[in-house]
Amino acid sequence: MGRMTHVQRRANRYEFRFRIPEDLAGQPAPDHAPSSLAPLLNKATKRFKREIVRSLKTSDPQTAKRRALSDIAEAHRLVDEARRFLRAGPETGIRPDQVKALISAHETRLLSGDEKLRRAGLGLDLNRGSFESHSEGMTNDDLSLYQFTVSFLDDELRQSAARMRPSELIKAAVERAITERRIVLPEDDPARRELELGFLAAQRKAFDFRPRSPQGRDYRNTGRAMPKRYDHDH
Repeated sequence: MGRMTHVQRRANRYEFRFRIPEDLAGQPAPDHAPSSLAPLLNKATKRFKREIVRSLKTSDPQTAKRRALSDIAEAHRLVDEARRFLRAGPETGIRPDQVKALISAHETRLLSGDEKLRRAGLGLDLNRGSFESHSEGMTNDDLSLYQFTVSFLDDELRQSAARMRPSELIKAAVERAITERRIVLPEDDPARRELELGFLAAQRKAFDFRPRSPQGRDYRNTGRAMPKRYDHDH
């Protein structure tokens, strides 16, 4: 296999490494920088880092390459955001390209979070009544809970999309995104409505990308049955 960009093997495990461009690397961090830039900043020195390094938690090169894709997209987005903030400072209002970038970032975050959840698992064991995650993937009870949750959320998203009425969770995600980037957006600004509908569409798209079950069934069509708790003999 050819050399993988931004992926390096260390101690039989792969890690994501992204060198921050020279115009940012080592430079003083601006006061009141948005929290969304935290992955680029060194809190101790109050300067931009020179490199982003994250474990990909795998020794398989193909898996590492796949997992690095969302990290690469996120790193480039952070660099673009940092440059904009240094150039223009906090913004009032929002440009069309920023609306598009926020929606794209939301979708990337959803997909990345979903894969990280499935990769680590919860360690749910209803027979023992315990949560003991060892970052070894999903247990059978994890999978049952995951199927139930995905089915429930997918139904909710379909209804919201049909009504063109984003849920309070979607609205909260939009508010968090613009607050992190220090963007001031009035409640009646049409761009806020555009963001909410865009976040809703991104959430639906993220659900469409979720993998199928080991038996080949779509997780969204597994029904609403919650995992059954094992009844211990007394």
